[in-house]
Amino acid sequence: MLSQVWPSPRLFQRIGLAIGFISAGEVLLLLWFLSLVLSTVAFWSGHKWQVGVTRYSVNDSNICVTDSDGNTTKLQQWARIVGQVCNIVLSLLAMPTARSSVWSKVLGVSWEAMQVYHRVLGYTFMGLTLLHQLLWWCFWWWQQTMLDYEDVVDGSRQNIKAYCAANDALGDMPHDILAVPQRYHADNFSNPLIVLVWWTMLICMGVFACHYIRRRYFELFYYTHHAFLVIYIGALWHATSLWYFLISGLGLWFVDRLIRFSRGCSLVGELKLTTTGYTNLKLTWIEIGTLDGLLPVFEQGQYCFINIPQISLLEWHPFTIASAPSEGILRFYIRAMGEQTWTGGLHKLAENSLEAPLVNVDGPYGLAVEYWKYRRIVMVFGGIGVTPGLSVMEEMTRNPKGAVKVDCLLILRDRHVLDQTPIGEQLNRIHNTTDPGDDTPAVVCKIHAFLTRHKRAHSKKWDYNFTFSAGRPSDLTKLIKQISEDDTVEPADTLVFMCGPPAVVELAEKAARAHGYQVHMEIFEL
Repeated sequence: MLSQVWPSPRLFQRIGLAIGFISAGEVLLLLWFLSLVLSTVAFWSGHKWQVGVTRYSVNDSNICVTDSDGNTTKLQQWARIVGQVCNIVLSLLAMPTARSSVWSKVLGVSWEAMQVYHRVLGYTFMGLTLLHQLLWWCFWWWQQTMLDYEDVVDGSRQNIKAYCAANDALGDMPHDILAVPQRYHADNFSNPLIVLVWWTMLICMGVFACHYIRRRYFELFYYTHHAFLVIYIGALWHATSLWYFLISGLGLWFVDRLIRFSRGCSLVGELKLTTTGYTNLKLTWIEIGTLDGLLPVFEQGQYCFINIPQISLLEWHPFTIASAPSEGILRFYIRAMGEQTWTGGLHKLAENSLEAPLVNVDGPYGLAVEYWKYRRIVMVFGGIGVTPGLSVMEEMTRNPKGAVKVDCLLILRDRHVLDQTPIGEQLNRIHNTTDPGDDTPAVVCKIHAFLTRHKRAHSKKWDYNFTFSAGRPSDLTKLIKQISEDDTVEPADTLVFMCGPPAVVELAEKAARAHGYQVHMEIFEL
């Protein structure tokens, strides 16, 4: 909720991208997580475990730890420690998925970047829970092979294995792996239950959440991911004290869901859908004039999630806002990615529908591009990835807050996206904006387009102010260096902003990092 009333509290933005390939905010998050895990291990390592009736003495110090409250094997001890670390990781797992997070803004880490950590935490949790099980299985095997002798137990000499069996504390391998009930604490049905939950998690969260499934069968990934409810319920049954770990993470996630639901119910007004279509390019653009009767409020470079019930009742897709905040409207350019896709269904609906469909909007989200903090900005866009650049460049020219030079490298297949949409006209107007001659800060935008499917480029014949080149840029790293080479501008004052196909973004990012420039990128591969 604080993120809704505190629009831009980015305390670490200026140093945010100067450390390697991650932001300073991400470094702080990683250090905090490691300190939390290490402190958890240290605390539970010194804990006086109460092992119930399982009290026995073994002289080999490599196997047992002896204390005044009773004895517990090191296998038991580490199995329990790993279990406590699992509780920590599970409690943090839902937090990166919150879109309305003030921590994301404070630390300068975008929601898209946080999804990487959600996946890392998820696979870490799966690995730790597997280790937790393996340690218990090793302990049960150790009981079977190492406890068949007599020793002093509770003041009397007894057979250790018989004593443990009589007190329901003797494991049986491999019987106890999937047995219901187990012989080790047979009254605890959560042990076999959690094994079945783990296999469910492995399939739904491990296999169906891999990159290949997410990109090609998103619905399968999305719906099977709701198995998280089974995981949380099973974990709470297995570890009854888990609830006070989960209450903060799940509480924030629940508040975020309420905010998203409220936003998604906003009444969309002054809706306009337009289409254009060629063999290799089918584009739909949406314009929204009001949300709940008010002008939309957003920042340049942000995005929204859009839902159209006529296409799919449950699917929400992220699209970058192409309009500037000072325009007072929301505009989205959406490329159809195939007839059977959601975007293909949108294009068909916009072509054939006589009335505007119901559109739900959730947003805006994302970190704004604070262009006034830089003296030079190099933009690299591939195809329809130019949309966030349109928002930023338009806002720069409408609302300049400082002198800045902008060079935009636009990589396109052909001119269709420029000729058949307002994008070409808008870029034509923005290109080579000069000093207005008064006290207003100068913003100079220069655009150069590369047409990858053209052997020749005729800039003069095409009636555009900016220049064209045929083919792909031969050396993007060298080109960015040449553009940004200015002895008067420090690397920290140069921003490289990119959006487009992963190959283009990767090359531009490497070029920027190599010269110490700041980086802002748009990637929606969730």
